[in-house]
Amino acid sequence: MPGRDLEAARRRFWDRYVQEAHRQGVPQRQVKCYVLHAQRYIDTHSSKTGFYPATADTSEKLHHAKQEVSDGIEETTGQS
Repeated sequence: MPGRDLEAARRRFWDRYVQEAHRQGVPQRQVKCYVLHAQRYIDTHSSKTGFYPATADTSEKLHHAKQEVSDGIEETTGQS
């Protein structure tokens, strides 16, 4: 059953990630974008370490995703 436990842990991670995004005031329509950026970040780093981040890292991942989204908006619009 380790596969089930891991899948349940991943679901809890993303549930908490979305809750944290709402708590920090991320508009509902942008949450999916944040999740996609976070998934890309995790996929990049998981392949190097074989590690899936703990739920305690949720706020840090959200901060990185917010920064990536902000940087992407600035690059595409020319705004700072």
